[in-house]
Amino acid sequence: MKKFHKKVSTKKVRIAVIGDAMLDEYYSIVAERISPEYPIPVELSETDDPYLIMPGGAANVAHQMLHCNADINLFYYADSRAFKVFAKFFNTNHVLITQYDIPRKQRYYHDKFPLRRRDIEKPITDPECREDLYTSFKEYLEESPPDAVILSDYNKGIFNYDPPYFSRRIIGLCREYDIPTIVDPKAGPLEQWKGCTTFKLNEKEAKVLSGRDTVKDQLNYLHAALVDETRDHQVIITQGGQSVVGYNEKLYTTNPIWKVAGKNVPEAECVIGAGDCFVAYLAVAQAHGLSVKSATEVAYAAGAAYVRQRHNRPVKPDQLLGFSSKITKAEYLKSRDFKLVFTNGCFDILHSGHIEMLQAAKEHGDKLVVAVDTDDSIKKLKGDDRPINSLVDRMKVLTALECVDFVIAFHTDELYNLIKEIRPDVMVKGGSYKLKEIVGHDLVKKVVRFPMVKGKSTTNVIERLK
Repeated sequence: MKKFHKKVSTKKVRIAVIGDAMLDEYYSIVAERISPEYPIPVELSETDDPYLIMPGGAANVAHQMLHCNADINLFYYADSRAFKVFAKFFNTNHVLITQYDIPRKQRYYHDKFPLRRRDIEKPITDPECREDLYTSFKEYLEESPPDAVILSDYNKGIFNYDPPYFSRRIIGLCREYDIPTIVDPKAGPLEQWKGCTTFKLNEKEAKVLSGRDTVKDQLNYLHAALVDETRDHQVIITQGGQSVVGYNEKLYTTNPIWKVAGKNVPEAECVIGAGDCFVAYLAVAQAHGLSVKSATEVAYAAGAAYVRQRHNRPVKPDQLLGFSSKITKAEYLKSRDFKLVFTNGCFDILHSGHIEMLQAAKEHGDKLVVAVDTDDSIKKLKGDDRPINSLVDRMKVLTALECVDFVIAFHTDELYNLIKEIRPDVMVKGGSYKLKEIVGHDLVKKVVRFPMVKGKSTTNVIERLK
């Protein structure tokens, strides 16, 4: 993991994603009684609008690489509404706007409990659309070939399942430029995926596409069906949170079947789009030159982090090292769909005054980001005998608080530019500050001053300890 993290931190890669883009829409409803007409829940909502719209399908694959220091290009069909949503998250240079509405998956929640799902879709069958997409992709390759290409199939119209196969034409183009192709299939025939570099399936797909019952037979059959003597390739089957198995006879001549076992995987919070995250990180790791097994270990760790989150939130490479997903960077907060509250401070010795202020701050928005002074910054402000606790320890304590959603480190000289980059909706500071003394007050719409709690300060705590 450290090797992958270092590569992601120091080198930018280019990834192309081709596939069926969708919108994942999340709705909030109240269901507290059963209808007297039929034995079904009565769903109550104050609005028809979703509280969150996120990229789905192939678009979620692209979205999952948001924090991977990658230049992502997504080739897909979209309607005008979807285009506006996707433009917030990634490059839309190669979008093909059509008269068709792309698929929507509408998920309805009572609080955090999933109550209902409604799919709205009509597969696109117009062959001219595929030709336009092929031409756009070919021009993209000629201009600057990417490091890897993902074919994300959701059986919604991008990949037709009758000859001539659109997928084979894309794979053929990539072979001309010696670009690895990673296929995440939804359906057969296998002929349409022949020649790809990596064929990644889940347990159900492996059984259906191979017609075999045992994993060993599935791997052998799929590998043989997709084999191309001119190019090395592998088959990967994910087995939920248990493990991942793969087959590559050129890399592992003695025993071509290998396995990545799951380790201490916690209970999943949400599995929506977990396969998208897996294939995204698999492609990034392979683009950085990691072996297929090492890349699979990275992808598995990313998938394990993903399912502990909700609503398609992209995984950060730091999470693969065991860091809290709350520790973030300014660039990750710029594109958001929630009301963000900002506060900052040293938080050297956390006391009840801090807790009261942070809990009150959270009430002014949807998410709270806490900016924490670095050790050098505190020394500059408080003297050489401070801080008592290191930056790492202070950030760990803050991430453990339920009211804190994001934690970010900063030096006091960089605070204004940090606020300018994030552009929070609300800023909360202690009541001892006058408005003009609050750094960045001119950059936010609303500033809230929280009254100081008498006798509650880090300085007082230190004095009592002495």
